[in-house]
Amino acid sequence: MSSESWTQYAEYARRLDAVRAEELARTAGMRASVAEMSSHADELQARLNGQGQMMTTLAGTLRLRRPKLMPIAPEGFVEPATDLSRVAAVIDRGDLESRRASDRGYYPVLLPKSSALVRSVVVYGVAALVVLLLQGLAFLHAHQNTNGFTVLFVYPLIGFVLGFIVLQVGSRTRIAQPPQPVGRVRPGQKPPKPDGPRTRLGLVMCFGVGPAALLVVLATSLNSK
Repeated sequence: MSSESWTQYAEYARRLDAVRAEELARTAGMRASVAEMSSHADELQARLNGQGQMMTTLAGTLRLRRPKLMPIAPEGFVEPATDLSRVAAVIDRGDLESRRASDRGYYPVLLPKSSALVRSVVVYGVAALVVLLLQGLAFLHAHQNTNGFTVLFVYPLIGFVLGFIVLQVGSRTRIAQPPQPVGRVRPGQKPPKPDGPRTRLGLVMCFGVGPAALLVVLATSLNSK
């Protein structure tokens, strides 16, 4: 073998070794990437299973219909890395929404972000306006059969009872008793009861709106003379 042929053979051998090393590195990188994605998929599957159990428990706690967790077959081409990132984002969003739903379970159904005082003022205020409207119509169309006891007592009583029922139903929470902050309740001390509707305020508003309006009308008529 001539020296020129030996030189070409050695060059081809070096090129073959370089190609083989490059292919081995690429194959090793692919195996590492596949192993990493497989491990990530297993972690997401574990999180998804735990999230499903948590949502089922949360639905029972909130007295909601329990979700049907069924797998959905992917459609079209699947890109593992991109789809795993999307699944992780969906799981994170599910955890966030579950925490929000759990927090909302401690709030009343009616005006959840308002205090009991504000809720009572709104409900009894609407009831008092309806009572005042009925009383005004009764006095405007007064005749011999108009009963003052019905106008001044029965109407306010009906408005108060309806407002009380609305507050009782609307003040309920899906979770019975919110957890007390650490350090707020001493050992052996009973936790404070949830703030309820203001019944005295409702009585004053419903039974006092008619006389108050009557006094305003009388004062206005006296000042006009």
